[in-house]
Amino acid sequence: VIHTVDDATRTLVRFDDPKSVPQLELTGPITCSNNPAQISVTLSMKNLPVNITGYAAFLDYDTAILSYNESASSYLFEGGSEFPLHINPGSPKPEEVAVGQINANASAAPFQPGTSADTDLATLVFDVIGCGEASVGFRPASPFNSEVSTQGIPLVTELIEASFVIDNGDAPIASSIDAPDVS
Repeated sequence: VIHTVDDATRTLVRFDDPKSVPQLELTGPITCSNNPAQISVTLSMKNLPVNITGYAAFLDYDTAILSYNESASSYLFEGGSEFPLHINPGSPKPEEVAVGQINANASAAPFQPGTSADTDLATLVFDVIGCGEASVGFRPASPFNSEVSTQGIPLVTELIEASFVIDNGDAPIASSIDAPDVS
């Protein structure tokens, strides 16, 4: 982990192996046909070069096609609750802070080591209210970024977004769309 003199609040991680840039990734269905009532999108962290002790994700979604179902959404706690603490402790779920905008965040308890394992962090459930191409993505949330951190130090984080097609069942649809490889 290297702190730069020019920007001490940002951290660069350099390693000789390909695990040098951590990722926050959103994954969802590629194609939904026959007018599904709901879809789920998973927020995950992957490719972690060091133990991660927290994350923040500032998300947006297409409100013409999707409606966020906060009551059906949840944070995921694997491995003995790696990230039990949230910035807004009164909200036990990723919360919609404005129409079309969701904030998700969590951190390890003080003095806990965190994890370097690929981990699913949250499941976001959306009610389908339209059809067509839609996405759930990361939005700028100045002065903060969507990123992972280690002991409170933010790491430059690659953001991978989810994109999918929702079909109302009346029209033929393509078998796939241009979406990032999530394997």
